[in-house]
Amino acid sequence: MNFVVKHAKKLVPEWSIPGAVDFRAALRRGALGSFAPPAIEPDDIAFLQYTGGTTGVPKAAMLTHRNIVANIQQHHAHLSAVLGDGQDVVITAIPLFHIYALTVCCRLAIKIGAANVLI
Repeated sequence: MNFVVKHAKKLVPEWSIPGAVDFRAALRRGALGSFAPPAIEPDDIAFLQYTGGTTGVPKAAMLTHRNIVANIQQHHAHLSAVLGDGQDVVITAIPLFHIYALTVCCRLAIKIGAANVLI
């Protein structure tokens, strides 16, 4: 459909962004470089979790690696009585941009090796 709209019907106007790099060209350039993993410390920022808090005005909460790991460990300890046979399935029915979904449904599921069903 996109091909027909763009090339056959000519409904997509020509456009350009000065200085932009084509996606495929960016991939080719990236493949030429080498990756050096950065040193990550426990107090380095891992996430900027956006929240409206009680005011409704979006703001970023800075979450460190230490914070995320501690939170996952706390939830694991709390739920350990019902987890652990290696066949766990986590149903994630809330968006992953919510901190509970990100921490418990996503990160804890990864920690315990659970299947994660995103709804």
